[in-house]
Amino acid sequence: MTTLRLAENLTLPIAAVTETFAILGIRGSGKTNTGVVLAEELLKQAQQVVVLDPTDAWYGIRSSQDGRSEGFKVIIMGGDHGDLPLEGTSGKICAEFIVETGASVVFSLRHLSISDQRRFAQDFAERLYDLKGKSGNRSPLHIFVDEADEFIPQRIPHGFERMFGAYDRLVRRGRSSGIGLTMISQRPQVINKDTLSQVEVLVCMRLLHKLDRKAVKEGWVEGHDTEGKAEEFMGSLASLDRGTAWVWSPSWLNVFKLCDIRVRETFDSSYTPKAGEKPKQAAMLAAVDLNELRKRMAATIEKAKAEDPRELKKQIAELRRQLLARVPVGIPRQLVTTADPKAIARAVKEVELRTAKAIKDRDAAIRALKGTLSSIAQESAHAAGVSITEWRPVKTTTEYRAPAVAVKTLDKATAQGNGEVKLREGARRMIAALCMWHPEAMTVGQMRSHAGLKKSGTFSAYMSDLRREGLIEENGNNIKASQRAVDVFGKDHDAPSSTEEVMAIWMPKLREGARRMLQVLVDAKGEPISSAELQERAELAKSGTFSAYLSDLRTARLIRSDSQGIAADKDNLFL
Repeated sequence: MTTLRLAENLTLPIAAVTETFAILGIRGSGKTNTGVVLAEELLKQAQQVVVLDPTDAWYGIRSSQDGRSEGFKVIIMGGDHGDLPLEGTSGKICAEFIVETGASVVFSLRHLSISDQRRFAQDFAERLYDLKGKSGNRSPLHIFVDEADEFIPQRIPHGFERMFGAYDRLVRRGRSSGIGLTMISQRPQVINKDTLSQVEVLVCMRLLHKLDRKAVKEGWVEGHDTEGKAEEFMGSLASLDRGTAWVWSPSWLNVFKLCDIRVRETFDSSYTPKAGEKPKQAAMLAAVDLNELRKRMAATIEKAKAEDPRELKKQIAELRRQLLARVPVGIPRQLVTTADPKAIARAVKEVELRTAKAIKDRDAAIRALKGTLSSIAQESAHAAGVSITEWRPVKTTTEYRAPAVAVKTLDKATAQGNGEVKLREGARRMIAALCMWHPEAMTVGQMRSHAGLKKSGTFSAYMSDLRREGLIEENGNNIKASQRAVDVFGKDHDAPSSTEEVMAIWMPKLREGARRMLQVLVDAKGEPISSAELQERAELAKSGTFSAYLSDLRTARLIRSDSQGIAADKDNLFL
């Protein structure tokens, strides 16, 4: 049987590729060496390995132990030794690349800021989990997350809740998609205890700080010690030698033993030079086919751009800019230089069509052009001795234009959760809204508006139902569907990511006047306009109803208002 040799007295089955490990120990205890040894063993068995390396300490896996010959043919992206550069915005593209190619990759993140490292890690993990969930992509893959406390922290940084959720999900549910994961950290006290508790194999090296030892005890030992081994384990942690580790797996391996982890067979790029020493560098790295790599990455990038709603939005914005640039502001040159009345009539019609499609206030623009163009047309015709019919602009009105975007909703049978969860009608509408937006959050007001509910005792009762069933996660005024809600009710579509998709969802839920107002504000591209101008363009009188429409749009977070006027919310409407 194929095994992975980590120490003289420890071998693991090849199934380790889809299991979860935590390698914990102080700096210099040998935890990175342990992680590399496990990676080497997996690579020897042709298993796919991916490393998130915030320290640029893993590139040596490409070189031999003495640095003079080749190691494993692992692609390195980013850092000083990268085959290709790496940006904080490329997480999704990189996830698609490794799933499509099956390549083993070290992502060196040290050159990125902390926020860019976290952004990359978040996008990478989310996209990877989605792709590996498809039946054709479930080949084994093991992820090593070095300095894991940065990405799976006990205290989750504001704005990075999705990042934590993505890695917590990989640890808890990745195995069913062929994903195994190893967390490596020198700071157990700041790694998330809920996630740590789910790890199958604990590899614990020397720990000196009492808070680190306490964190390991509370986060993992107390939940897994079924045979009373905690005292022996905890009592020895502060005195372990470099490279010595407790390997503890009571369920999967039925192992509790001290092991001297073997020395890595590849170049030790994590070695810390002593005073006066020159840093060691690998003289040779294993060759990879960079031409093929660049081709594959280019194809992946182009595919991602073609499918990315944000990229499409940029392209649409550029096309609109070009269209507006071509619309004549004054009088077209051909009207001045020609005396052909038919040519004049054709040019006038072209101006009419372009103006109707591209200029914000179409009616005003057409009226402004009408007198001037008609006057020139008549004068040119008179000079040529010909009469033509007076030009009349096309009549236009402000009306709701339903975008051609299909919006999927939960039907009643699906909303019942296939018998697992029973909810009242209002609560079903609320969870349907949240599942539609998952993994993004909604404000309480947005959710109420989406579900067509008023703030009342009944609404509070629905919220209690959702909390009791564990279907929602709350963070202040923001609410999102829990993973349980998505698992029970399903999610076969992506959250809206373009103006058209957001409009398709909200327009049917708004009253007629509010729809007209929103359409006017969206046409203004998020630029503020006065209340009086909004009433005029939307053909509404100033009244209590107008104020109610404004309130509806504010509650749904579709508009904003300040001293400059009222505008569409650019962030929520992707303007």
